[in-house]
Amino acid sequence: MQTRPPLIDSTGRSVQLGPQLGSGGEGAVFEIRDRSDQVAKLYHKTLEPEKAAKIATMAKAASERLLKLTAWPTEPIRLASGSGAVVGFTMPKITGHKHAFSLYSPKLRLQEFPRANWPFLIRSAANAARAFAVIHESGHVIGDVNHGNLFVGDQATVRLIDCDSYQITLNGSRWFCEVGTPTHQPPELQNVRSYKGRIRTPNHDNFGLAVIIFQMLFMARHPFSGRFLGTGEMPMERAISEYRFAYGSNAAAMQMQPPPASLGLSGVTRDVALLFERAFSRQGSQPNGRPTARDWVAALQHLEAHLKKCSVNPAHQFVDSLAKCPWCDIEAATGVPLFQFVFVGSSQTRFTIADFWGKVTSVCNPGPSPALPSVVGRVALVGGSSRIHSLKKDIEKKAADARTRWQNLQNNWTTYTSAKDFDELFVELQNLRTQHDRLPQKRLQALHQLEANRHKLQLNTFLDSCRISHARITGVGDARKATLQSYGIETAADISEHRVQLVPGFGPVAAKNLREWRDEQERRFRFDPNKGVDQAAKNKVEREILTERVELERKLNEALSKLTVSSNHVLTRRRTLLAQAEQAATDLAQAEGDLRVASPISPVVPNKWWIMLISAVAVGGLIGVSTAPSPQQTTPRQQPIRSPAVAPVPPSRPTLPPHVEMDPKGQRQPEDGYDWSDANRTTVRWISGKASWKNHHVVASGTEGKWEPEDGYEWTNPDRLGDKAVRWTPGSPSSRYPNVVAATMEGQWRPADAYKWVVNPHRPDDMRVIATNAWLDQLIKPSAPAMSMPSP
Repeated sequence: MQTRPPLIDSTGRSVQLGPQLGSGGEGAVFEIRDRSDQVAKLYHKTLEPEKAAKIATMAKAASERLLKLTAWPTEPIRLASGSGAVVGFTMPKITGHKHAFSLYSPKLRLQEFPRANWPFLIRSAANAARAFAVIHESGHVIGDVNHGNLFVGDQATVRLIDCDSYQITLNGSRWFCEVGTPTHQPPELQNVRSYKGRIRTPNHDNFGLAVIIFQMLFMARHPFSGRFLGTGEMPMERAISEYRFAYGSNAAAMQMQPPPASLGLSGVTRDVALLFERAFSRQGSQPNGRPTARDWVAALQHLEAHLKKCSVNPAHQFVDSLAKCPWCDIEAATGVPLFQFVFVGSSQTRFTIADFWGKVTSVCNPGPSPALPSVVGRVALVGGSSRIHSLKKDIEKKAADARTRWQNLQNNWTTYTSAKDFDELFVELQNLRTQHDRLPQKRLQALHQLEANRHKLQLNTFLDSCRISHARITGVGDARKATLQSYGIETAADISEHRVQLVPGFGPVAAKNLREWRDEQERRFRFDPNKGVDQAAKNKVEREILTERVELERKLNEALSKLTVSSNHVLTRRRTLLAQAEQAATDLAQAEGDLRVASPISPVVPNKWWIMLISAVAVGGLIGVSTAPSPQQTTPRQQPIRSPAVAPVPPSRPTLPPHVEMDPKGQRQPEDGYDWSDANRTTVRWISGKASWKNHHVVASGTEGKWEPEDGYEWTNPDRLGDKAVRWTPGSPSSRYPNVVAATMEGQWRPADAYKWVVNPHRPDDMRVIATNAWLDQLIKPSAPAMSMPSP
């Protein structure tokens, strides 16, 4: 065992080293036996005088702010004898914090930060920006920005390490940062051969800070790692130097695309998106051109205040300007869970299949369509007339029209009153219930399968612990590791020929090196037959079953809603058509009676004139005929004549097509949410955005038959199907006007935080707003005018 010479600090106090905590290329870190809150860093090589002077100066400049956020040197450590040369320094001991890489890497996050959600990542990014601000406000520059010198705690607190490599400026002297990680260096420093003697600025740091924040928010994706659509390869260093921001508004012009299943800039607030655009644009390379750390703090706080929870997985939170959860789509596309699943299913929503099925069976089943009313046996009023034969052609035409209308009504009855849709929805509900009932058995089978696959699971768990970021792989440096990370390849378990082929810039040689490294790790694996199934594998099964249960319950509720609507539609149409059929049958009976009276074989009594009364809508009223004088003249009594069985015939007025109803005046009108789709008013269509005339402040949604609250409102009772009551929600963002939110008074609007009306005083017909810090836009597009929002 190597014996170290005695060490002392600047006060002459002995420094007793404890166990080694870690080692790097420059030095090693040890515990100090009698100082639990401090550790010691000892260099592997003898320090040059300039470096020793830098350490001593930094120790004297240590402040409370610096010591709270960084592993700042507190005292030089010297040899106790001989030259008394500086060999290291003491610094605050950082506990309870882990590498930032473990936080924004989805796979590692579930292991190292299982309770972290997206707000936690946003808060961590904001705290990283605060730490950068303290360094810059103290007059120093980090220089070698990378996720290896950033640590995060379980409360989203942040600590910076490797402070002795910073560019330090004190008392008129400057010590340079002579190292840099290409993946986090700005375009203007990408092609430098050496950082020795090169002055670094906070604006250089601000590029690296923007990269770290981007990786925090975008699931470890690097902003310059994407698919190059041009010819040849596009290494990350070149992409950075050429400002090819893969997610930016100018990405298409730069021939770049983000990796598949990535969050876009629409997934953050407009302020945050603009800061990314500035940080990665050509204008950012100008002096003070990039967002400062304080700019990021304000924008990230605003982002965290504008999130909403996913209705399917409450562990998912996303910006409230999006209608749909992006994390659900990304997880579905990749098969990789991004956040620890939070189950809100049967136990928390009180969903039980028995209670639910009671609701299903309570929906009225329309059953088969009933028979239409019969024309047979209906009474027609007739009499005699000298003019009846002259009206015969008119009567025949009206009778033929009546038969045609009756036939049309029969066709509509068959088409529009069938319970086929209802029956299909009921079958769908039965199938969904069957799947729901089988979930417990499916869970047990999956857990039993884990026991049968223990060797495979242990191997996969072992390979998952072999991180590419910590490995030395021939031809795969930091930039290529970041590219692999952007395409979801983090560990040896992720390496397969198919997946590597999809990563830009990885040809046969690089792919071969990755496979050989994976094979090397696999040879190190040893199966333990006494070891049970890994808890992570069991958790995965539980998570998959719970996810399926939530999805099934969502589909069940959706199908129940459709079943209720289908039942109501069928029964309403039947009532409407039956009323028409009743009248049509009466009209047809009368028309047939009139036709028989007008027939040539109808007897006419000599010397008598008969009056015939035709009380039928088809004939159009009562026909009176005058008579000639006669001593025996009498007015015969109206005689009811029963119509014999006749062929089915149509109604006297038009039948109703789908989603058309009769108003109180007997006029046809579209159902609520629909409008006429043609000039002849024969068909209707669902109109998205159309205001309901039955429910105040409710409009038709983009899905036929579905309603949504008007802009600024929300459902009063969202869990009660059919309840269309709404309430005004102050502070909710407008879906029509960007960066405008509901004011306290109902129906009134105000600009969102950090915005103001373009026209002041505000006019209700002008909803344009402008950022109070609109000069940010000018830095990206100096010639751009104030942004314009659509007017109502």
